[in-house]
Amino acid sequence: MNILALSGDTDATIAQIRLQRPLSALSQRTGWPLRLKSFHDCSGADLRWADVLIVQRGASRRAWRWLQRMQRSGGAVVYEIDDLLTQMPAHLEQFAAVQAGRTWLLRCLAAADAVAASAQVLHERLARQGHYDDELQAADAR
Repeated sequence: MNILALSGDTDATIAQIRLQRPLSALSQRTGWPLRLKSFHDCSGADLRWADVLIVQRGASRRAWRWLQRMQRSGGAVVYEIDDLLTQMPAHLEQFAAVQAGRTWLLRCLAAADAVAASAQVLHERLARQGHYDDELQAADAR
């Protein structure tokens, strides 16, 4: 199984903790090839290569397009989220940026085949808010 993981910044600490380290360990254990790329560095060839696409915090038209293309090709999509970005407090510095991408975030969450969250409480909050149809769709990514 070929795994393609996309993040806004593959060098960011959150991408290293939630994607690179666990997926590299999985790749070593199973022999499944892994590619970790930024949304901007991903190509159509990367998507055609992949069987599974993991989208970390995708909140842009670009992320949405990658997700849609992967599903149209028959591949599976996992949306990885580590914070309740659907209800970010207005006093936080990142509020405006998160709000600007909120429509895309919600579309990606709703369309993903599975949602991987950093904590069970986050799974529960997202499910209660109706961001995906089935609580079983959530998968703990620890």
